[in-house]
Amino acid sequence: EGVETCLYSGGLDSFAGLAARISAEPHRHYLCISVTPNTRQRQRQREQLAYLHREFNAKISHVPVKYCLRDAEKQPQESTRRTRGFLFGIVGGVAALMAGSSVLHLFENGIGAINLPMDGSQIGIDNSRSVHPITLRWLGRLLSSLGGHDFTIHNECLYLTKSEMCRHPAVKRASQEIAYTFSCDGFPVRRH
Repeated sequence: EGVETCLYSGGLDSFAGLAARISAEPHRHYLCISVTPNTRQRQRQREQLAYLHREFNAKISHVPVKYCLRDAEKQPQESTRRTRGFLFGIVGGVAALMAGSSVLHLFENGIGAINLPMDGSQIGIDNSRSVHPITLRWLGRLLSSLGGHDFTIHNECLYLTKSEMCRHPAVKRASQEIAYTFSCDGFPVRRH
């Protein structure tokens, strides 16, 4: 049936969404694209995908794409990282186009996709809208222009909360690996 291309961060949403997707379509080949700045993050992603491969006997290929700014320590940094989502979407979309796919799948819970503010001070440009449905539609149009055919980015989990994602039977089956998921915003800084 061809390759199904997915963005894969190593976070809980990504892990849970991919586990659920594999259980629904076990015979597909999953091409997981990760855009990462460091080797520890890439290693953790590889370990998670290897676990899903073993647990579900799934065909999974991982393509980690390293990104960094040359001489970044010499340049002033933009601390919000608001453009990361655009970079990830473009890299994932181009990889999907190169694999012959017209769809890029991602797994972000609805609250994260809409990016509701955490508090009253988080307004305007302080909110990332990188996986908001409108952003994904615009990015799909850009990738359609690049590929010369219709291209869409589909968020499998737009209408789910993180809790609902974790209640899926496939996620429960793979629950021992949840402790090894991470937030790309703070990796590797986290408490046990």
